[in-house]
Amino acid sequence: IDGESIEKPAQDITFRGLTFRFTTWLRPGTDLGLPDAQNNVMRENFHAVGQAVGDFESIGDGAALRGRYARAITIERCRFLNLGGMGIAFGAGASGLRITGNTFHDIAATGIQIGDYLRWEDPKSENYVMPADKRLLLADNQITNNFLDRCAVEFRSAVPIAISFPRDTVISHNEVY
Repeated sequence: IDGESIEKPAQDITFRGLTFRFTTWLRPGTDLGLPDAQNNVMRENFHAVGQAVGDFESIGDGAALRGRYARAITIERCRFLNLGGMGIAFGAGASGLRITGNTFHDIAATGIQIGDYLRWEDPKSENYVMPADKRLLLADNQITNNFLDRCAVEFRSAVPIAISFPRDTVISHNEVY
């Protein structure tokens, strides 16, 4: 669910009663193994694989439902089952999300991820913690009445719900097991 840009976001879309099941996420093979540092953040030293010098961090990209530059998206009473990556992942400019009454079961990584903190300290990055363009903020989102069971079964440092630098966000009445 990617908008064209922050000026032309994907918006006013509802997913209701759908099942997302049996996805996979096959990372490119390296001799580094799985450098899962924390909360589904992949930490790799690309110098070791001949690509660049220094450490690099990123959030895994495999999600059953993902989006960026998205406003007023509703995900309601859907089922996310047996996933090889994340359930839901939204990045920069995600606002007005309503993630309500969903079931997440047997998820390899994070159940619900809003935000990416790659380059969060860089004022030129769309993930900057205090962007000049307020439309990039992760704001006015609600994650309510969801059931999250057996998240992070493969990526053990992941969590059921993760949000990077949220504003005016409600996370309530979710059952996490």
